[in-house]
Amino acid sequence: AEVLRGRASTPDLQDFINRMVRLYVVYDLMLVCDQHGRVVACNTVTKTGGLLDTHNLLGTDVSATDWFKTCMQMPPSQEGAWYSDFTTNPVVASLHSSDGSGVAFAYPVRDKAGHILG
Repeated sequence: AEVLRGRASTPDLQDFINRMVRLYVVYDLMLVCDQHGRVVACNTVTKTGGLLDTHNLLGTDVSATDWFKTCMQMPPSQEGAWYSDFTTNPVVASLHSSDGSGVAFAYPVRDKAGHILG
């Protein structure tokens, strides 16, 4: 929760993101954003464990994206997620030297009381 209150990524969060990318092998890019829509953490490894240079994404403002706006408006009683149809993403394409095809997925990060942190 502290990383979403205006601080940079913590080693624990970074390790968690990288571990999820490698374990589930369906994620090309995983971002964590604060409640203002600033990217505070992202994976730095690929599904196969190679290094991924994502440092330029930190601080990026995603507040105008549909996925961010939808997640920030989900009431505490709603356990839904936002997801896209099959699409292409230019950031993923650039990072992975691919066409960036895939499905985007977003879910709000909440504190124990159910308040959205990012």
